[in-house]
Amino acid sequence: MKTDTKSGEGISTPFRAGDRAATELAIARGLLGIRSLHLTQGVVCMATGWSAYRRPRLALALLAASGIESAWLARRILRIGSHTEPHIAWLDVVFGVAGLYAMAGTTEADDRTAFLNWMCPLTIGAAAGAAVAIDGTASRAAPALLAGSYLVTVRPSFRAAGSQLSTALANATSYGGFYLAARFAVGKLRGDSEKLETARQETLKERERLAAERQRNKEHRLLHDSALQTLELVAQNDQLDPELIRSQARREANLLRRAINGEQDNVAGFARRIRDLAEESTESGLRVELALIDLGIEVRPDASEALLGALREALTNVTKHAGVNQVVVGLMGADGGVRVTIRDRGHGFDQAIESQGFGVKNSIVARMNEVGGTATISSALGQGTKVILWAPT
Repeated sequence: MKTDTKSGEGISTPFRAGDRAATELAIARGLLGIRSLHLTQGVVCMATGWSAYRRPRLALALLAASGIESAWLARRILRIGSHTEPHIAWLDVVFGVAGLYAMAGTTEADDRTAFLNWMCPLTIGAAAGAAVAIDGTASRAAPALLAGSYLVTVRPSFRAAGSQLSTALANATSYGGFYLAARFAVGKLRGDSEKLETARQETLKERERLAAERQRNKEHRLLHDSALQTLELVAQNDQLDPELIRSQARREANLLRRAINGEQDNVAGFARRIRDLAEESTESGLRVELALIDLGIEVRPDASEALLGALREALTNVTKHAGVNQVVVGLMGADGGVRVTIRDRGHGFDQAIESQGFGVKNSIVARMNEVGGTATISSALGQGTKVILWAPT
């Protein structure tokens, strides 16, 4: 699920659940790439050392069989997108053991530790594949079986000693070394993939929580800015004209109905909408003087709704708390956006003492923040209040 950065509402889309699958596929392709390299090595050995083999045709048949087995392995792995089937890895190990013994029958004793024995690196790759596909301690048997088989096939080197013995022992330890290296690398990749997926899931949950909170605040703000404000105004003033109350109630009912139905106001003519809001306030007893109104200014829909909602709340606060019946509202382009200024000469308040209520925090400040804008409120006792709203265009 992702969140619309403009509206803050959740939009359901699936997470990339294939992250783990992509990791497994990358691991499998890496193993197949190593296998391809070893098969190429076999081709080079056959082409350059044909006469050195005791049974070259048997060696060629072994190379062909290795190519067929590798092609089958690749097809199986790529079909499921991973090398995670233990029985496939064991079959590869068994083929490798048989290949080592077959190679011993194609070469002279002195050549079994030399480059002609291309089956040795091929089976070292099989040990790495076992580390990837076989879980737990059972996988340790694969490199042990392959290394033991290799040592049996090169046992004449033990009698010869010297460099042949050293090479044979080094090759035998390579099975365990490559197995451990593959085990560590694959474990790290899989662990990182799981951590990444967990982090993304946590991010998703947090985004869903924030989207739900923004939606809840939006609903609370709607009730606060419409019906609640009207009810408080009626409760505080028993001298209001009944017709004025009915007119205001109709406006608030229409506003709530549009919100429930998900209807959007026409955003064309932002300055005109400010004039309409000023006229509504005049009907409620607050005279709004419009100054520096830029009639041609264009505002994107989400910023328009935020500015108008915050302006409505600011005008309502003047009516309820300022003790005056006049306010000045200005509109102009500024700093790559649009700025709306609300200024009254009422009672004001001490900002160091009085905390902001729900209306200021949510209907003004939070509303502007949600669209990347700002709200600045300046006030002092006896000097009135000034509210500056800014939103990017």
